[in-house]
Amino acid sequence: MSIPHVKLTYFNIGTRGFGEVVKQFLQDSGASHEYIRIEKDETWPAKREQLIEDGDVFGAVPFIEYEGKIYGGSTPILRFLSKKLGKYHGTNDDDEHYIDMAADFSKDWHITSLKALFSQDQAVKETFVNVDEPKHYERFERVYGLRGGPYLMGDEITYADFLVYHNIDNDGRRYKLEKYPNLDKFVKAYEARPNLKEYISTLPVHPTVL
Repeated sequence: MSIPHVKLTYFNIGTRGFGEVVKQFLQDSGASHEYIRIEKDETWPAKREQLIEDGDVFGAVPFIEYEGKIYGGSTPILRFLSKKLGKYHGTNDDDEHYIDMAADFSKDWHITSLKALFSQDQAVKETFVNVDEPKHYERFERVYGLRGGPYLMGDEITYADFLVYHNIDNDGRRYKLEKYPNLDKFVKAYEARPNLKEYISTLPVHPTVL
């Protein structure tokens, strides 16, 4: 199912932010889109107020412009576009809940990862690597094996898979998943997708937290 042109806006901070998740989702879908990156500098407060006036009610990025309206929140955007595209979501209430649950837990993972990544405290980084990171990887390793993979729901990719890949990428673990064969299988399948393969080849490989 085709959809109208989408404008995505996020901060110009590289690929570690949530704008990149939506970008890869749009890239995979084949939807016509553009990615507008804005600076988070002294001009941001004024831009934020203008965004609120224009309809971005929370005054935050990422947001998309779709058919003249503004839609915000990275995960809500993915859900919204999934419905418009008629794919990337479940076909019944149970599957929808399963996908939403994975997306929710992936956000927990993302928050702990970013705290460690940007912390100046070595102890925080060590706690993430030795405690938090294994917890999240072991959890998703198990979940990705439940339906045979390579994706969360089996053969069909869902919007939650984009969030999980983003976490693995942020952690610098795309090519360091020897202990997690299900996640390794997932990453390989994800990066081989026809609409993503070339794009991902241009992206930097992030270092690990330690």
